[in-house]
Amino acid sequence: HGREGYYFAESGELSLYEVTKAMGEALVALGKLQDSEPTQFTEEELKQYFIVDAIVEIFYGNTRCRADRARQYLGWTPKRTADDMLKNIPAEVEAILKRQGAKSA
Repeated sequence: HGREGYYFAESGELSLYEVTKAMGEALVALGKLQDSEPTQFTEEELKQYFIVDAIVEIFYGNTRCRADRARQYLGWTPKRTADDMLKNIPAEVEAILKRQGAKSA
C-alpha cells in the first residue's frame, strides 16, 4: 500500500538514450533505418502517439527506479546486468519485426 507497497526489479541503470540508440543500431543492421541516432518527438508526434500526459512524463521525466526494497525485504538479486539488456536488444527488435510481419501477412 502506498510508497511501501512498491517493489521494483532492476539490474543496473540505463538511460532511455542508451536503450533507443541500441534499438536504432539494431534497425540499421536490419536495413530498416539509415541512422541509429535517436531523435526527439515533435509536439504533434507526442499528441499522436502518447495520448495520456502521464505516458509522456514517463518518457521525458525522471524514471529512475531502484530495487532496494526488493533486495532488503525479499532477498532478491538480479541474475543479469544492464549490459545484458543492451546486448539482447537486437534479438528483441528482430523478433518484434518478425511478429509484425507475420501479422500483416
